Amino acid sequence: MVESYHITTHQVSQLSADEIKKGFIVRKNLLNRTLTKINHTNRTDSIQHTVFVGHRGSGKSSILNRIKVEYMESDRFIPIYLPEEQPGLYRLFDVWLAIIDEMKALGYEIHRPEIDTSQEDFSYLSKTGYTVISEFLQKENKQIILLMDNIDRLFKNIDGDKALLRELLQNHKDLIIIGGSTEMSEDFWDYGDPFYQFFKVVRLEDLSKAEVQDLLIHWSEVNDLPQIKDVLRTNPGKVEAIRQMTGGNPRTMIMFIRLLVDNAHAQGFEYLQDIIDKTTSIYQERLQQLTPQQRKIIVELASIWQPATVEQLVHTCLMPSSLISAQLNKLQKSRMVEALKPKKGKTVYRLKERIFNLYLIMTQAGALQKKRARYLTDFLEVWYDERKNIPLDFETVTGVANDSPVFYTSKKDSQHDEFFKYYLANDKREVTNLIRNNKTEDTINPLMHVYDLWLGNFEQYQLKREILSNDLILTKQADIYIKESLVHYQYDWIIGLFDHQIELKQKFEPLYFAALLLKDSKLDINLLVPEPFIVTVHDVLRYVKDRQVFYYGN
Repeated sequence: MVESYHITTHQVSQLSADEIKKGFIVRKNLLNRTLTKINHTNRTDSIQHTVFVGHRGSGKSSILNRIKVEYMESDRFIPIYLPEEQPGLYRLFDVWLAIIDEMKALGYEIHRPEIDTSQEDFSYLSKTGYTVISEFLQKENKQIILLMDNIDRLFKNIDGDKALLRELLQNHKDLIIIGGSTEMSEDFWDYGDPFYQFFKVVRLEDLSKAEVQDLLIHWSEVNDLPQIKDVLRTNPGKVEAIRQMTGGNPRTMIMFIRLLVDNAHAQGFEYLQDIIDKTTSIYQERLQQLTPQQRKIIVELASIWQPATVEQLVHTCLMPSSLISAQLNKLQKSRMVEALKPKKGKTVYRLKERIFNLYLIMTQAGALQKKRARYLTDFLEVWYDERKNIPLDFETVTGVANDSPVFYTSKKDSQHDEFFKYYLANDKREVTNLIRNNKTEDTINPLMHVYDLWLGNFEQYQLKREILSNDLILTKQADIYIKESLVHYQYDWIIGLFDHQIELKQKFEPLYFAALLLKDSKLDINLLVPEPFIVTVHDVLRYVKDRQVFYYGN
């Protein structure tokens, strides 16, 4: 019987120490680097205080709690974790009193400073509270690891005491502060702020494909849910589609797993809709914190999806460029928007958090944008499923997949095995013979037309593609046909095809961007392609170039 552990989206601190340790699957390298720095800290060296910055659900609380349990039995350090919801901490001495209370709860013989409640001014406690803690730590020869979620909120609360706090931290070696924050607040970037460049800022990037797989396998094993592994094995495209559309956010992946357990047969877009529904309250609150001008700019940026210039936003927002530029500057500082600066040309802007962009598209944008999100999700699911067993879609060339409506079959018949053998040996002559011997004159199947390119019958291919173009979106192999045409350098025709058939372009948009980039190698993928498409467009380009090397050599 597999021992069961919680899969939790919030309140990681409520888990047991054993659950926290066993559940910490990703970001292990970052954890090890952080622990190494802590272990090498002493009372004579300078201390490197750290803030982990990441989107909501990116794992800030998880790594803070993992650090806490690492030192729960330590002889040198006392880990104190102050969770994200600390409404009572609005002055610096509130922090000291909270630390003292936590130490008392851990069994340490420490007492609060004497407080004269007859006075109206309690600011003296900001120093005396710290003195009590410092004297105790020096006597015990210990240091506190102070772990604080949403540390940026604390900085805002104690604004008048920030200079004092910095002075105390610089002159004493009692506290190692490690915080978590959703944004780079002015405390980190404002030159005039006491904490300017005081903390080492570590960004928590989105989870990679390998990290998500490790996480899902772990959840499958410890919760005795074999269906999770089954989906990874049989339908990896579904998982990869959700990862890319949401940015690989750990909390989002937990939501996805819960939905997957309840309904393993849903399509990727259905999961996406449910995830967006469950995050609505978070993003509604975020929007309410913005000014009306900022909300308008954010919504229009989301709808454009591709990185946009100020001039483009002037056209969609109908605001003066000076106002848009000023608001974009504020949105950058709050980490909601990021700027991309090309070597030549104007700066472009896009939303920083992918799932926030997706939320706005699926709840605020028009029907066209929602359809675009659905098409992309479907494309990702198919693209990454068709690669689950055999690289480079070998079945496409041999015709094994002719009867498959969407996915390429993984059928291993003798013909396929033979092709695979010659492909690995880079034997073009034998592969050509296999295609020639198995090619039919089926005028309906687009794959037969692609084979003409392989066989060198370019005029035949060109003739048939003109007949096929208008009905291509209705065929079952449209994606294969376009993709293989890319392999055979038909960039201009594909771009023209997409420009004339908008729905076809929307349905296979990553192929469209790949065609543009293949035609003009000087284009910058980060400035051209919407952020959710970038990884997939890279994969399409890699696929096309690998096939071109096989067909045509270097």
